[in-house]
Amino acid sequence: MGTTGTTAVDPVRAVGELAHQAGMWHHVDAAYAGNAMLCPEFRHHQDGLDLVAPVPFALVCFRHRAGNRATESLGEAVNRSGHSFLTPSRVAETSFLRVSIGQMNTREEHVERLWRLVGKEAAPLL
Repeated sequence: MGTTGTTAVDPVRAVGELAHQAGMWHHVDAAYAGNAMLCPEFRHHQDGLDLVAPVPFALVCFRHRAGNRATESLGEAVNRSGHSFLTPSRVAETSFLRVSIGQMNTREEHVERLWRLVGKEAAPLL
C-alpha cells in the first residue's frame, strides 16, 4: 500500500474491498511507517487491515532449545521432507526458523502436519 519512495499511504479498506470483490489476494507491508500506527493520531490508517490480514500471526519464528546447530539441523530436516518449508534465519549469532502460515490456501491440517513433523525431527536433536 502506498510507497516508501514518496511516503504515500493508500486507503487500505477501499483497496481491500476491491481486491475482495475481484477474488484477489491483498498484502499490506507497512515497512516504511507501519509502526506509526501505534500512535493514536495515526491509527485511522489501520482501517481495513481486517480485510488483508485474515491470520493475525501469519509468521511464526522459533528455534530449537538445544541451540544454533540443532535449529539449523531441524530446518534442513523439515525442508527435506517436501511437505513444508522453513526459512532459516539469523539475528546476530542466534539461528532461528521462520514459517509463514498466513497464505490464503494454508489450512489447519497443513499447520498440524508441520507441527508433527517439527516434533518428530526435533526430538533426536536434544
